[in-house]
Amino acid sequence: MILAAVAVPFLLWILILGKKFNLVGLRPLVIGYACATLGLLVYSFTWSYLQFDDRIAKGLLGQNERWSVVTGWTIYLAVLNLIFVLPGLGLILVPVSAALLKFQKLDLRRLVVVIVAVWLAVVLITWSSPSNQWHIEHRLESLQWALVEFISPIMLIALPFMLGIWGSYNRKAFMQNEDA
Repeated sequence: MILAAVAVPFLLWILILGKKFNLVGLRPLVIGYACATLGLLVYSFTWSYLQFDDRIAKGLLGQNERWSVVTGWTIYLAVLNLIFVLPGLGLILVPVSAALLKFQKLDLRRLVVVIVAVWLAVVLITWSSPSNQWHIEHRLESLQWALVEFISPIMLIALPFMLGIWGSYNRKAFMQNEDA
């Protein structure tokens, strides 16, 4: 299953780029995934650290175990989030970025539009399917919660993914123009 989650985006990348694949290659996609991985680790570490601080304040955990617990939680959360991150990147952002590259339309303005559109889509999908009674009874608060809850993963995972692709491709195009 994980192999398919990793292989399908690369196949989509090649299929969508078509003849442009010879010019673009896999490097932008690999760099995008590397940037997203770093973002996922930062997100997981930050969440784990803040949760640990909260539990220290409540007296549930002691300061002396901070780094072993935070490290374990970070790894656990990063691996657990792959269930959402890999399909999100592979089935949404890979095809969009490949199509934008194919038609030479990937620039910072469009990149921001794509990221905001993905964020709003995730928020609206989450908000439109309430998961518990509180979300049903408090619709406006539920929308506010979703807006805030999903901004961090989008900014720390999806944005670096797209910036990695954009930066890698632009650097490659710049280097080819320098050689000409």
